[in-house]
Amino acid sequence: MAQAHADAEKYYVPHSSPWPIYGSITLFVLMSGAVSALNDWLPVWALLPGFVMLALLFIFWFHTVIAENQKGMYNLAVDRSFRMGMMWFIFSEVMFFAAFFGALFYARNLAVPWLSGEGVKVFNRLLLWNNYDGAWPTNGPAALGPRANGTFETVPALGLPAVNTAILLASSVTVTIAHHALLAGHRTRLKGLHVTLGAIMLTVIWFRVMNGHFTPERHFGFEAVAWYWHFVDVVWLGLFTFVYWL
Repeated sequence: MAQAHADAEKYYVPHSSPWPIYGSITLFVLMSGAVSALNDWLPVWALLPGFVMLALLFIFWFHTVIAENQKGMYNLAVDRSFRMGMMWFIFSEVMFFAAFFGALFYARNLAVPWLSGEGVKVFNRLLLWNNYDGAWPTNGPAALGPRANGTFETVPALGLPAVNTAILLASSVTVTIAHHALLAGHRTRLKGLHVTLGAIMLTVIWFRVMNGHFTPERHFGFEAVAWYWHFVDVVWLGLFTFVYWL
């Protein structure tokens, strides 16, 4: 332990690890199973090996990183690099969803009117899709909906989507309360509030909290989950508002 703390004075460079290459193989197996199942080449259980490998990847890689942290191998410089990495990851996620929002805006405000012949696209209606009505939500000019007449059922924004949004925002409140409890050193409050609605990341964090991990000064793992949870809140709420009012 003393040697670990001594080494922690320098920037920690991890030793060679099998998990990146194992993770690549896992994703290949998982995607191969998905492609096989979707094309009816193999039954659905073809996805099982990929999911098992993915679960093992999370378990063993998390175990390695957590063990390194508990041994004191990460100094404040490493902690800052972790935070910057998480910030860039969240930024990439923001741009990823911005592309979805942009595609939705393009489809609704540009592509649909063009297909119906608005503006200079009048020949689309006269020559290509003369029976297409550019209303939203649209099923496209080919009418490929699941009903017998090619239509589909619209999910109301104030139904299930609103319920899911409320649940997600409620879970974010518990994460925020637990975060402040951690900073204040109230571990009892920390153990009762931050896993009301669980996911894999929150479950791992919960086990770590129950094993005495994290301190008010060193708690990047917990904080990263809180950041990501708030990001998901903003994206989901933004998507709900965007779709409802656009």
